[in-house]
Amino acid sequence: MNAYDALRGTDGPCVLFESTTSKGPLARLSLPAREPRAVLVADPSGIRVTTRSGARTVAGDPLDALRGLLHKAEGMRLALEAALAETG
Repeated sequence: MNAYDALRGTDGPCVLFESTTSKGPLARLSLPAREPRAVLVADPSGIRVTTRSGARTVAGDPLDALRGLLHKAEGMRLALEAALAETG
């Protein structure tokens, strides 16, 4: 079973990034991901962000919305690392 078929068999959103470069060390690498913290969709009707707490519409630039999500994720990662350091 390849990565694409494995992802198709899962519930919920997922993504598969695959390189399609010519021959070389980076050719044909696959990065599967599922159960994202957030899904951002930007299309002609607007920008929507869906998380476990629900969906919301975002105004402005889609890249700014993405930067905001990444900033929140970095804060969560740092808080988790701090908590683990305290228990370690």
